[in-house]
Amino acid sequence: MSKMHKQPQSDDCLQEMTKQITVTMEARKHDGKKADTIFNSILDSGLPPSEVSVSRLQQEAISVTGAGIETTMRALSVTTYHVLANPDIKARLVAELRAAIPDGSARGTAMPSWDSLMQLPYLTAVINEGLRFSYGTTQRMPRIAPVDLQYKGWLIPKGVIVGMDSYAMSHDEVIFPNSFAFIPDRWLGNPKAPDGKQLTRYLAAFGRGTRSCVGMQLAYAELYIGIASLFRRFDFDLYETDRGDVDALRDRFVPRPRLGSKGVRALCRGVVEA
Repeated sequence: MSKMHKQPQSDDCLQEMTKQITVTMEARKHDGKKADTIFNSILDSGLPPSEVSVSRLQQEAISVTGAGIETTMRALSVTTYHVLANPDIKARLVAELRAAIPDGSARGTAMPSWDSLMQLPYLTAVINEGLRFSYGTTQRMPRIAPVDLQYKGWLIPKGVIVGMDSYAMSHDEVIFPNSFAFIPDRWLGNPKAPDGKQLTRYLAAFGRGTRSCVGMQLAYAELYIGIASLFRRFDFDLYETDRGDVDALRDRFVPRPRLGSKGVRALCRGVVEA
């Protein structure tokens, strides 16, 4: 049995971060060792001492963990769940991957590049729908309007702080009809929103505009390579998992499932040899 998502214990994570930071600082003092880590990069950046304290480095580590690990991990888990929960979707995805990757076994041909995987329309549609359901974060992100905004008859003057969460946008029934259903087909064929703009404009898991996620391209690479490798190389089914284990039922800055959830779990039926 494979456990695909485990929610880390906050106290344990913080203690581990503090330990790594302390070890890094001590190594620099005693023997000058500088491993290629984020901590050493910050310590070598020329920031004043007040900006390279253990507390400050811990905050940097929390940011990297939350933005670079937690959100992508959730997107992979949510996407995997919905594919496995919908046999027709799984069959279409596997068929496309088999055609694009004739031998997907570990001993076979190498997995195609990210650029090549991005050309697969159904894989792209599945990933877009998975991102729509994973939301990135569930809290409102504040932004300052640089120009006057018109919203449903209301005028919002420029300079005013406004905010909207990606959950509300992802479930706008005008833009995404039947929004709580996992429907990759809505992304096929260069779709447009009711206002004539590209539907992808309303995919807000990474935020929008100049403050969008700086790790977006890395996250896309992880999603394409991860989902393609998983479904091309392994045959597996859900195990004691339902939508309560993936739906955003709690807001902890990032979405959380119901209390007591054990995450997305699956039984591996076998390895695909060819």
